[in-house]
Amino acid sequence: MKHIIEMVELLTQEKRRWVGIINFAMGRKGARRRFFDAVRRGDVHSDDEAAQFLFGCLAREARYCTQKSRFIDALLDAILLLSFSGQRRPAYKKAALSCKRWQAILGILELFEMPAAAYFIVVHRLLPKAREYSLTAAQLDCYEFLRNYHALRGNSKHCGEMRRHAEQVLEAFNAEVKARALFDQLQCVNASTAATAPQHASLALEAAKEVAEMRTRFNTRTLNLMYFRLKALAHQLKGEYAHTIDICEEALAYLQSNPALCTGQRLAEFQCKILVCGVFTKNFSKGEANARAALQNVNRFTSRWHLIQLMTFILCLHTNRLERAIEIFIIILDSQKRDALPERLEFWRIAEVYLRMALTQSDELSLPGEITLHGSSFSVGRYLEEVPLYRRDKRGLNIMILLAQLFFLLRARQFDLLEYRINAMREYAKRHLKGHGCARTEVIIRMLAQMRDNNYSHNAVLNVVRSNLALLMRTPTHPALANLDTLELLPYETLWAMIMRELHAIQREGSIAQPDNRER
Repeated sequence: MKHIIEMVELLTQEKRRWVGIINFAMGRKGARRRFFDAVRRGDVHSDDEAAQFLFGCLAREARYCTQKSRFIDALLDAILLLSFSGQRRPAYKKAALSCKRWQAILGILELFEMPAAAYFIVVHRLLPKAREYSLTAAQLDCYEFLRNYHALRGNSKHCGEMRRHAEQVLEAFNAEVKARALFDQLQCVNASTAATAPQHASLALEAAKEVAEMRTRFNTRTLNLMYFRLKALAHQLKGEYAHTIDICEEALAYLQSNPALCTGQRLAEFQCKILVCGVFTKNFSKGEANARAALQNVNRFTSRWHLIQLMTFILCLHTNRLERAIEIFIIILDSQKRDALPERLEFWRIAEVYLRMALTQSDELSLPGEITLHGSSFSVGRYLEEVPLYRRDKRGLNIMILLAQLFFLLRARQFDLLEYRINAMREYAKRHLKGHGCARTEVIIRMLAQMRDNNYSHNAVLNVVRSNLALLMRTPTHPALANLDTLELLPYETLWAMIMRELHAIQREGSIAQPDNRER
């Protein structure tokens, strides 16, 4: 009874949180709740008093022993819930909870100085759970304890057996640590490493081969996941998006065939990769299906939720699903009321401009005037007056802003301001656009300069940009999405086609700018 009293005191120390947990673990009514309340008030001090209070019987009778055993189990569960109640629920899914419960029980047994026999029983219960979830660290702890337990009791045969098991698990654990280190080194390919993406792709492929070899020897959860992640990363960096999708679908099948490992966050990780590859391959059906599935596995308004919405929005613009793009934009507009991060808001303002650009090519769809992130209403004139600078909140967004302004200036026939924007874009490219991932952006800037040099004449521009247009069409989009300078909200081919339509309209109107003799 002494241990029960100590556990109740431990549980009720957190006065602000224990009531709801007790209601969950003990119930609001019934024998267990009466027992708990009596212990908390100090009405019972021994098993005999508890048995008399509950059933009016002796402590040795079966019904009291059964109730006491169930009460201790409920106390352990309540203490575990209290330990984790301050964290967010997704952080400890089914696998972690199942093993942590037994580890928490071990900690409680140690706290109350229970005999080694009790440790032995709990560890034997923890070991199958650790194997079920492929948690090698938990297995290693179990085997080490069992080895020490048998060594203290002189059971040399069992001690040697546990030692061999521990050595095997330690090899698997070291392999997992190595695989995780390889992935951590390679997953941070971003704007600063865009120039070395091909080298990173080959390194990722070599790492995937190494992990695949480890995987044949140690079939653990971590090694399997690291293999899928490294393989997908290698194919994505090489621009092999179809292979990336295949690997991600294989990973999803692996997770779904192992319910103990199949958490929403892991599924969303690979579903997001398929969505990104759907953008690059313009595969709307596959990208949209995985986007919807991923949204069911993540919490609203988190970073991953915003990433899924952004990539789905870009996919819609790339595949001309403008009605769906409008739906996503309205969702984001509503989310800004709850989560108005400045950098996120700035990017979605530019995304809205590109949506409005795409809608200029549609006679059926449009955004209502009141739906905007640009203050009370969206004004093309006010947007054109913004001067993009290399500030922290605009870093990486300058090319997007300049291209959008250029399109609207062309529609407004403001050729002087148009020339200024083209010059600003060329200067920005010389200073900041360097590396393997910027090839498409550099090509579209050259084409815009050729448009200016040929006085915005549709026929002349059509002839001089032919080689650069062919180069643009065969240059793949770079997979480093972290580099905003290379991110295309509208594909450059689509944007160029929109520009050429405007040039054709200018030629029909006879409003081509007069040539000047200024230095280019």
